[in-house]
Amino acid sequence: MKQDIRDMDDVRLLVDRFYEKVKRDPGISHLFNQVDWELHLPIMYRFWENAIFFTGTYQGNPMSVHERLH
Repeated sequence: MKQDIRDMDDVRLLVDRFYEKVKRDPGISHLFNQVDWELHLPIMYRFWENAIFFTGTYQGNPMSVHERLH
């Protein structure tokens, strides 16, 4: 049974599981070959923590970061 995301531990679990699937996906995994995971994951944790709980812990512009990738 699925549960609501309640805290930062749940956010980390969600993000970690998502990227585990992404890294194994033959259609998109190549897009993530150059990612510095030690740097990227804490940013994603803060982004989603802020998006879900409005914590103010994420300060950034994800659109501008991703525009530079293309």
